[in-house]
Amino acid sequence: MVALASSRITPEQRTQLREICQQMRVSGKTAKQMAELDFRLHVTLAEATQNELFKVLLAPVINQLRDQIILTWEDFPRPVNLVFDQHEAIVAAVESGDAEAARQAMIKHLAFSREVLEDISKSQKDKDV
Repeated sequence: MVALASSRITPEQRTQLREICQQMRVSGKTAKQMAELDFRLHVTLAEATQNELFKVLLAPVINQLRDQIILTWEDFPRPVNLVFDQHEAIVAAVESGDAEAARQAMIKHLAFSREVLEDISKSQKDKDV
């Protein structure tokens, strides 16, 4: 998705992505506010593909995705700067039109996100015991 976005992103979407990244760096946000920004970043990247199929594929799961991101931010077990850095790397690669760098940055981010979800799941299991 980000590889395609890197060749199709509009100037307005570039601006939106930069603004979202900047807003995430501002301290004092609640978990819900951070989750909403995180969600908006990923939706904007999907929209930047200019491919209607992504909207169709996301529509049935969009609310579940939003809820999962909120839950993740509420129990985030790692330094949040890591997420900011990853988001900014993805955005920078997309903005520069570097499809391969965008792909690699997203792969790194998704692997990190998986680790975070596993940490949260393990923590929840430990609490239940």
